[in-house]
Amino acid sequence: SIKGVALIALDTSPRGLNVEGETDSWDLGAGAGLF
Repeated sequence: SIKGVALIALDTSPRGLNVEGETDSWDLGAGAGLF
């Protein structure tokens, strides 16, 4: 970047919980990619 600053954020989303309905919607649940 212009200022020489980098922001690093870890993805702390739980994996493999197999919650009922977690894959029913593309924008909420497993693999949601809205930031």
